[in-house]
Amino acid sequence: MKNIIVLIILVFYPSIAFAYIDPGTVGIILQGLIGAIAATIVTLKIYWVRLTKFFGLKKKEEENNRNNIKDQIKKEKKEI
Repeated sequence: MKNIIVLIILVFYPSIAFAYIDPGTVGIILQGLIGAIAATIVTLKIYWVRLTKFFGLKKKEEENNRNNIKDQIKKEKKEI
């Protein structure tokens, strides 16, 4: 147990680092953060829709409207 505590202290002990973070690195970090946020939002949206369908909280009108739009798209594809 003492070894683990000593290891944690040594790893997180502040030391002088002569490091340079260039703008490219910052850009990559920002892209990763923005991508993670977008992925989280999309995932939450998908599961929110599934939950509302499961508990029946979604209105029938919304479902009918979506079905009508899908039918219109199918009809337009058949005409082409």
